[in-house]
Amino acid sequence: MILTGKIEGESVFFDAGGVALAIRAIGRKPVPGDIELSFEVPDMMSAYETLQSLIDFSQPPRAVTGNEKSDLCATDFRDPDGHLLSITGWVAKPIR
Repeated sequence: MILTGKIEGESVFFDAGGVALAIRAIGRKPVPGDIELSFEVPDMMSAYETLQSLIDFSQPPRAVTGNEKSDLCATDFRDPDGHLLSITGWVAKPIR
């Protein structure tokens, strides 16, 4: 596994051989439903705009990690059974 990013005190991100693994500290005993399944999409903002009329997202996409050229943006939602799901995607930073 290769460490690919982190949010200090909150999450770490790994490349696990073609599968992205994110581990988040929650500061309490885990409960059912704490697992989140995330899907990376090629065009984050387009996917969000297309899906927002069908899905009740918790918030608009936000940067969760990044580098000098782009941000990995994410937003999440619950499926009808209450499972936490999210979409993520790299969004280029504006050229300055």
